[in-house]
Amino acid sequence: MENNKTNRKANVFVMAFLTAVMTAAVVLSGVGVIGASAESLSAPDGYVEIPNTFAIGNNVNNVSHKDLGRLFMKTGVPETIYCLFVPNKSPLSDYEYESFAMAGGGQSSFITDIEGYVGYSFVYSGGTVSFTYNLVRKTVPLPEDPVKEGHHFVGWYYDAAFTRPYDGEPIYSDTSLYAKFEKNVYTVTFNSYGGTAVGEQRVAWNTAVSVPTPVREGYTFLGWYYENGTKYEGQAITADTTLIAEWAIQTFSVTFYLGDTVFETLTVEYGTSFQDVMAANERLFFMNLLNEEGVKISKSAKVTCDVSVPVGNMTNEEKVAAWIGNNLWALYLAGGLVLAGVAATVIASVVAHKRK
Repeated sequence: MENNKTNRKANVFVMAFLTAVMTAAVVLSGVGVIGASAESLSAPDGYVEIPNTFAIGNNVNNVSHKDLGRLFMKTGVPETIYCLFVPNKSPLSDYEYESFAMAGGGQSSFITDIEGYVGYSFVYSGGTVSFTYNLVRKTVPLPEDPVKEGHHFVGWYYDAAFTRPYDGEPIYSDTSLYAKFEKNVYTVTFNSYGGTAVGEQRVAWNTAVSVPTPVREGYTFLGWYYENGTKYEGQAITADTTLIAEWAIQTFSVTFYLGDTVFETLTVEYGTSFQDVMAANERLFFMNLLNEEGVKISKSAKVTCDVSVPVGNMTNEEKVAAWIGNNLWALYLAGGLVLAGVAATVIASVVAHKRK
């Protein structure tokens, strides 16, 4: 008999426990459909809204937020089942909402993000139950990095002397920060354009570059120029820049003597060969270039300074050779005409033969 009584008590306890769990499960599964928005949050089927009696605080101070809670109670069940909701935003202006927590008796299920509300559904089993907003201090956002012409932004500092950098810690109150800038540095590249090599320079924004003077044999340096053709005359550098050397070819006086008499005097550009100089002059075309002993020498030498040189008349054979060498186009033309004449004669002969 005792065993039967004990078994009946155990069965009653188990049934009661299962009923409580099943009831709670049904309630918890239904809470998720409460309300369509923060403004239209309403009681679900089988629930009624009642005045909130639970404490609602925050982790910052002792201010009560009980008036923010909306409490719903399930009807028609032996257990006391509540749903408590609060807005999922911070009740304190200087803080941001992080989470919402329940403490105390009761089997609970956390419910989140129901269109502007957050809350708990729980089977109340007595005792003290409290709810807490977990808040974090609002930080003051920094503006976008400032911009200053010709400079780059280094960072924010707590002092105008830039001795204490701001390291990113949160700002919770009025604070003065000072923007530190440094001048941009640009590269100036020199293209000596055939002159002696010139190394590049690094120049701070809005300052002039110290320009060197390259050297090029046979040329006079005229200055440095931008790629667009503008002469550089100490303008401020504001970007990476290439400067190009401008040169003027030097000219020299060449005096040709025939015996002891000046035969011709010409102004000649540096590096021009005597061959080119004399071939371009009617009076010198049929003249030989001589050395100081009067011996014919090559005209391949180039003019590199003011100079006096002797010349002498060519022989008839040399004149013919010089003319042919300078007028090969005439030979080609004459050869072409001869070939054309021969071809015409052959064609005429063929035509006459066919007529017979």
